[in-house]
Amino acid sequence: MKTPQLENSSRSYRIAGGKIRIGMGEGDEILDSIAGFITGFDIIEGTNDDGDEYKRIRCELELENGERIKVGSKIGLDGNASQITPTGFALGLLGCKEGDDIAIFPSLSKPDPKYGKQSTYCTVGIVNPKTGRYLPVNTIDAKADYPGERMKDKLPHILEALKKHALYRDLSPVKEEDLDLSIFGIVHAEKKWPSPFGEAGATYLKGLSKLQGSTVKEYADASPETIEKFTAWYESEKETVPKSLAKFVVEDEYDPFGDE
Repeated sequence: MKTPQLENSSRSYRIAGGKIRIGMGEGDEILDSIAGFITGFDIIEGTNDDGDEYKRIRCELELENGERIKVGSKIGLDGNASQITPTGFALGLLGCKEGDDIAIFPSLSKPDPKYGKQSTYCTVGIVNPKTGRYLPVNTIDAKADYPGERMKDKLPHILEALKKHALYRDLSPVKEEDLDLSIFGIVHAEKKWPSPFGEAGATYLKGLSKLQGSTVKEYADASPETIEKFTAWYESEKETVPKSLAKFVVEDEYDPFGDE
């Protein structure tokens, strides 16, 4: 029996204790690694139900069955946090591009000789299609690109680089009531361009993906900003059918009562 899933919901995993976990504490599901096709990443912060502040790096992966999941790493908010986990995670993500088949491999360090604590390292790999194995994104040299001697000194600069990356976007689900898709009904009704609900639909989605910088599989996947850009473009250019849509223009239907 297929597990039911709410629309606009996704499983969220976290990197902790040398594993990939889902759920609180030790976790209800524990994995050594996780893989998928990367669609984007972001940085979120806020306050949880207990009143504690949090900050996380998240990436979204699309699995082979089409399901999308999120994997996150907590960023320590106190000055004593080593930031080893989020730094490794972020550096790995910086080496990815949309659609890469990636895997995330956490691992535990040796116990600290003084305190006995262990840190979680995070390696991101991109698949080698010839072998099916994942080649680690080279984060060793990348560390030198950012100022600071310690990980926690480098992390703020690395986070700024993440925000400028082509894959950076808000991964939070958009509430349906907050997304106005009426422009596609307008395009269909005005008939100046081919209908977005016919054969040209895939071309519209491809164009929206370019505007957004990430894959848009259906109109509801587009962000409000992307819809706004499309609307402005259509309103200014609607008298001229774009070349990519021209092949879908339907000629006047045959009138059996008209002149031959």
